[in-house]
Amino acid sequence: MDVILFASPLNPLSAVAADFFWKEGFLKVLVIPQGLPGGLMKAGPILFFSKLSTGLYRYFHVLLRMAGLKRSKNYSCLLEFMRSHTTVPVIEFYPGMPIEQRLRKELGEVALSNCLIFACVFRYKIPADFVRNRYAVNVHPGILPDNRGPNAYFWALATKQNESGLTFHVLEERIDEGSILMLRTFLIQPRFSEYRLERLSAETLRNCLPYFWANFMKLWENSSPQGKGVYYKEPDYRTRRKYRRLSFLNLADFLE
Repeated sequence: MDVILFASPLNPLSAVAADFFWKEGFLKVLVIPQGLPGGLMKAGPILFFSKLSTGLYRYFHVLLRMAGLKRSKNYSCLLEFMRSHTTVPVIEFYPGMPIEQRLRKELGEVALSNCLIFACVFRYKIPADFVRNRYAVNVHPGILPDNRGPNAYFWALATKQNESGLTFHVLEERIDEGSILMLRTFLIQPRFSEYRLERLSAETLRNCLPYFWANFMKLWENSSPQGKGVYYKEPDYRTRRKYRRLSFLNLADFLE
């Protein structure tokens, strides 16, 4: 089954998904958000600069890879993968943009309806036409149904949860409410940062994607509907200050 991956350039989970499907020979098209993420300054200058630092750090790894100075098998972000695999078609997307025609052009003789739509940390809502595709899956970096929303890392730490994880679920128009295909968890500690949870999530995804892909049809046929859940909004500056989590990372994150 061919894969159309909706992902984000500076995200490590997106890189894991792209690398896996490419090695399996099924990655046909990458769809990435157009433009820079907005609203970061609304969450405060500390978060803004911690995110900026993380982005620069990951882009530095992109430059190392391009210069041939980095040869590790793991990619720090999707952009690094993209620079190493320039033959993979990339479509930049923004809300309201009609992309079906461009996708069909890139897919050639491959039928769009027979592709797996795989969303992995894509910041825009996936167009309804693709959500209604025969197979459409989202990887949510949190435990569903109790941690829905755009920033599961923050809320797992703010509400002092003992574990976090990844939820593979059917992609639906209602955000994070599709039937669950597979769940993988890992333990967390209060001293962890959102950056640390992101790294743990990437490692977990790398470990469990082979099982997911090998058992996809069985998981799809036996998916379980979610019960009532909790949806958390993106935390603003006031919320971050309340929970004393103004930054995305700890200073020790880069030193480990």
